[in-house]
Amino acid sequence: PRPQSLKKASSMCCVIHSMNDVISYCVTCKRGICAWCLGNEHARHTVTSLSAIAEEKRASLRKSLSAAIQQTSARQGNESSLRSTLTSVHNLSASVSAEMDKIRDEARAASEL
Repeated sequence: PRPQSLKKASSMCCVIHSMNDVISYCVTCKRGICAWCLGNEHARHTVTSLSAIAEEKRASLRKSLSAAIQQTSARQGNESSLRSTLTSVHNLSASVSAEMDKIRDEARAASEL
């Protein structure tokens, strides 16, 4: 038996029978299983191929990634909109302040007459 570190990277060992490679996925137990497990402990469980479960997981990850990208894009759009609104509010505030100063100056001038 080779140590785990020397096994090829694509093989995984059964958690129960560490000398056996995982060959299938038990949907019922949500774990990889070896040939011995498949014929015994998991014989009446729902089992699928490793490639099928890998594709299912890849599809799920793609969907999650797509949703994350959409959320990020929406947030960037919201951030841009908020910056624009903030600039508008700042400009309006400066305009109102200038107008108030003008009204105050006109009121002082009128009161001096």
